[in-house]
Amino acid sequence: MITVLLEIEHGGETHKAWDHLVFTPGSEWKFDAVRASLGFPEEIELNAMNILGRAVQVKVTTESSQEYGDQLRVKWLKSESSAVVEPSTNDKEDDDDDEPNI
Repeated sequence: MITVLLEIEHGGETHKAWDHLVFTPGSEWKFDAVRASLGFPEEIELNAMNILGRAVQVKVTTESSQEYGDQLRVKWLKSESSAVVEPSTNDKEDDDDDEPNI
């Protein structure tokens, strides 16, 4: 799992929200949405090092339920830039210490 900390600038203030990229069957749609938001081509594998520090556009909404209360929902918006962003490369491997990588 990759935990993503989003620093959202809105109305002259910076707010924080978290999203989680979980490696499970059926979660490919979320990785595809993040990849499109970053402007990465489909063949780029997402990992913590190639998304660290990148600027993206997201839409954050609040979803309410009796069971969980108010929760933020993050929708990753497709990059409007036609330029392909080359992800940074780093030869360091994840240390599998279950700590967030970002």
